[in-house]
Amino acid sequence: MHTLFLREHNRLARKLAALNPHWTDGRLYEEARRIVGALLQKITYGEFLPYVIGEQALDHYELRLLSDGFYDGYDMGVDPTVDSAAAAAVFAFLFTMTPPTMERYSKELTMLGAIRQTDSYFNPSEVFPSSSSSAAASRFDQYLMGMISQSGRMNTDATVTDEMTNNGLTEEEEEDGVPKKKGSSSHSEGFDFVAITLQRGRDHGLPGYTEYRRACQIEPVVSRWEDLASVVKGDVLMRLKTLYK
Repeated sequence: MHTLFLREHNRLARKLAALNPHWTDGRLYEEARRIVGALLQKITYGEFLPYVIGEQALDHYELRLLSDGFYDGYDMGVDPTVDSAAAAAVFAFLFTMTPPTMERYSKELTMLGAIRQTDSYFNPSEVFPSSSSSAAASRFDQYLMGMISQSGRMNTDATVTDEMTNNGLTEEEEEDGVPKKKGSSSHSEGFDFVAITLQRGRDHGLPGYTEYRRACQIEPVVSRWEDLASVVKGDVLMRLKTLYK
């Protein structure tokens, strides 16, 4: 995503330079930066937030984009920092929407291949094939095409695909032609996005969900499992009850 918008910034800078040959490099950079920032705001407020929080919440918090004119409600006195819980835990809901694989497509929208999510996590080697720099650029472009071609997995819910929770090598599986023994190290063995999210919350020292409900004064006040019945599905609640005391 970062590279995608970096490329867009450079494309805009070239267009602006052709239209304004008298502009300095600094002016071209800043103007292209403003346009990319506006694009990101348009996508966030016009497409992403309505899907995540719903149309009603969008109106309630006055987050809807204007159809014309300019927004003049910016308040310099408002603290813009993100709550640690939002940064470390809330956005994990995106994992429930993530498909098990990342697909590659050609410019003609022909599927060329795919890689498992757990194999690509913090592992950019897939977009850097050893053959040549042109091959690397081509592979990267194929994944960008995949981002706009591949269907999303599903809506936000309480489940994460098995590929991202229970993926791991067994005694019978091989890596590079060598049978792996149970307990030997590998990048994917025991890999679990949900467990990573839980550990991140502990690393950040986040209070539990019910504590945040109290802090936000959300009714009902939760003091026992049954109090969560109005916000957590029954089968999910029973599973949580078996995991936590």
